[in-house]
Amino acid sequence: MKRRTKWLLAAAGALALVFVADYAATQFVHSQRVQKALTARLAATFGRPVQVSGYDFSLWDGPRIEADSVTVGEDPRFGNEYFLRAALLEARLRLRSLLLGRVEFGSFSLSQPNLNVVNVGGRWNLADWLPPAMSGRPGARTETPRLYRISIDGGRINFKRGPDKLPFALVDVSGSVDERSPGRWAISLEAQPLRAAVNLQDAGTLYLAGEVGGTSSRLRPADLYLRWEDASLSDVLRLAFGYDYGVRGRQDLDLRANSSGDKWFFELDARDTGVHAWDLAVQSGNPAVNVRLAGEWSPGEAKLTLAGGQIAAPSSFVGLSGVIEWPIVAPGQPRATSRGPEFQLHLTSAGVSAQDLLSWYRSFRPGISPALEASGWIEGSLDFGGWPPGIRQSSLQAAGLRIDGGELRAPVEINTANLDVSNGKAKLALSGLDFGPRLGRFQVTGNARYGTDRRWRYKLAASGASPHLGELVSAVEVLGVRPAGYWRQFEGSGKIGLDWSGTVRPFERDVRASIDLSDAVWREPSLPARVRIEDARLKFSRGLLRLDVARAQALGATWRGWLERRPPDNAWRFDLDADRVDARSLAAKLSPRPERPSLLERIFGFGHAAGSPPLWPASLDASGKVRIGRLLAAPVEFDQVSGKLEIQQGALDLSGAEARFYGGRAGGSLGLSVEKRMPAWRLDARLDRVELDRLSRAIEEKSPRFGGTVSGTVTLAARGATAASLLGSLSGSGKISIHRASDRLVDWLATLEAGRAVRGASSFSEAQAQIHLAAGKLTFDDLSLFGPRGHLQAAGALDLAHGAALEVVARVSRTRRGPPLEARFYRVTGSAADPRAELRPAATPPSSAPQPRSPKN
Repeated sequence: MKRRTKWLLAAAGALALVFVADYAATQFVHSQRVQKALTARLAATFGRPVQVSGYDFSLWDGPRIEADSVTVGEDPRFGNEYFLRAALLEARLRLRSLLLGRVEFGSFSLSQPNLNVVNVGGRWNLADWLPPAMSGRPGARTETPRLYRISIDGGRINFKRGPDKLPFALVDVSGSVDERSPGRWAISLEAQPLRAAVNLQDAGTLYLAGEVGGTSSRLRPADLYLRWEDASLSDVLRLAFGYDYGVRGRQDLDLRANSSGDKWFFELDARDTGVHAWDLAVQSGNPAVNVRLAGEWSPGEAKLTLAGGQIAAPSSFVGLSGVIEWPIVAPGQPRATSRGPEFQLHLTSAGVSAQDLLSWYRSFRPGISPALEASGWIEGSLDFGGWPPGIRQSSLQAAGLRIDGGELRAPVEINTANLDVSNGKAKLALSGLDFGPRLGRFQVTGNARYGTDRRWRYKLAASGASPHLGELVSAVEVLGVRPAGYWRQFEGSGKIGLDWSGTVRPFERDVRASIDLSDAVWREPSLPARVRIEDARLKFSRGLLRLDVARAQALGATWRGWLERRPPDNAWRFDLDADRVDARSLAAKLSPRPERPSLLERIFGFGHAAGSPPLWPASLDASGKVRIGRLLAAPVEFDQVSGKLEIQQGALDLSGAEARFYGGRAGGSLGLSVEKRMPAWRLDARLDRVELDRLSRAIEEKSPRFGGTVSGTVTLAARGATAASLLGSLSGSGKISIHRASDRLVDWLATLEAGRAVRGASSFSEAQAQIHLAAGKLTFDDLSLFGPRGHLQAAGALDLAHGAALEVVARVSRTRRGPPLEARFYRVTGSAADPRAELRPAATPPSSAPQPRSPKN
């Protein structure tokens, strides 16, 4: 028991002694003189000026000095900014030196350090950081004892080229630098890459391991291994170029580098897997590629030499070699911004598989069937040079290229293809692009020239003919090419000529196309019948789309003329002629069907077709001239019809219409718009000297009842898409004049006197009327008939919605030589086919009775 007490007292005494020593040392370190000495010791260790905001001391886990807010200045040769900043620096003291009364640091532990790595003229500021090794002479002492370990936690490393800070940095740096032997340092670091102003999501992790020499040998010899693990390919490209190129995938990279003198020897192995476009889903067939490079780097000469490099895919191999030399900038001189590195790269293809190329194409082009298969090889060489790098010389040959499978009815083949580049000129030649005997064969040629503005300008041309355009379009779509939508509805034969021109970098394209159509059919689902094109040419150039029609059959008529769409407003303009149009047949074809909405409903989006897509957008802008040789609107017809048609924002307007109409002329305008999803019609018609007997003969198909020539104007408006809705909403007004009017069936004056319909004939030198139409009722306020037997003035209405019921008040003045007789008033009822008249007393004429008037001269 006494022995245990002694041990407890001894332990308590030792603990108290440590407390006292720790307290005394802490107070000692807080003195200004000691802090200045410690700062001087740190400055000697780093070889640079040091600033510290405060110190602390601890004995509990070994004697150590804690320095807060440490700033290590930079060597003036590398700039004026700080070299290193750390929130906390823990320096462990060498116990042996401390017992001998000296303060010597054995290791540093840096918390949240911020390090600037600077390169000036091929020299790095890091080369003077690590303390040199102690002299090997017995008994020799260095003025600055070496460190044996530097630990880093939560650090950041910035990179600078002279005074310019690069956008690249490493964050979350952790690890250590340990002295393995005098003058040899082992590195084990882990970090996350970063680029300023670029949002990275999955940049992977960098691991650096290896050994380097001390500062006395400028970090030589060195043997380093860098691994970049599980990085997103898109983030790798953002880090390298600061831009998202829309490429997705994963990348792993291994880099081994060693140096014992002025040159570095390296081996790089980069593995990319699952490469695809950003807007496409990951597939099992996404391509993979390995890039392996080996060579040497001479920092003093600013020269990188590649030898034995290769690019490998599952079935392809490309060897590469080359040299890259950067311009050397002397210290203190501004860095040239216009001059880039001298770039020379030679690629030799022992065989690039067409199946690998198809895999890459499928991963960056939507809609390519995984069932497609490719065969064939591309061989040759490519030489790149200059800055930015461009093709200096090349010779590529392809043989036996073939794509088959999927939805292709026949394989697509290219027997041979050659691309030669030399002296700033390029030439492409294909033996033929063969879609099979059913779809046709096309010749493709091309050339390019490298201009003084350091841009490649190219021209490509393709020409050929196909007896089945629709199937050709389907085959082209299977290959990932997206022609204009309207070509999907074409069937028939045609000659095709395509020209592309533009620049490679930046990529610009100008497409010119001409297609001669013959015996072709256009199947538009919203149209009631096919459009057969017997002879037409479609041209596209610089945004201008033009269709010249020599002969086409559509909607029961033969058409000719042209249509074009011209930028910048992309409004359609046209000039069309038709020989004969049957309005009744056209209306029947355009009428609604249970399984398909009408054309008007598709165009303007009204009626029960509101949920279906319109044939034309509501913002369609089109205008032009239309001429029709004969327009049949049974039971009447118009000859030599012409007018101007405009479609703008869903409204249709036919203005300036003129036509020959039964010995006279007819003209006016027609408007159609959509109001609250219902069509609204407007008609302004004008008749000039139309012969009623010819018009009656056309309507009644027998001996004409009415005679004379009619002139006048009529304005009508209606809403609806069916005959019932149109008749119910019809409204309007007009003024009609008939010269030498006659009725060969009814004697109207005798009918009024007899009170019943009297067969006979009526003739008037002039007939005039003003009419109004509303709510299915035709009202005439002033009907005047002037004839040799008497004058007739009438006012009343004809109810069209109730069997054409009549209700008319008439005033008759019988005339003979001498003064007129007393006027008589009549009330007419019944129907237009069976009128009944009733004589009214003269003393009490109806208030609505018309007043007498005289005929116009």
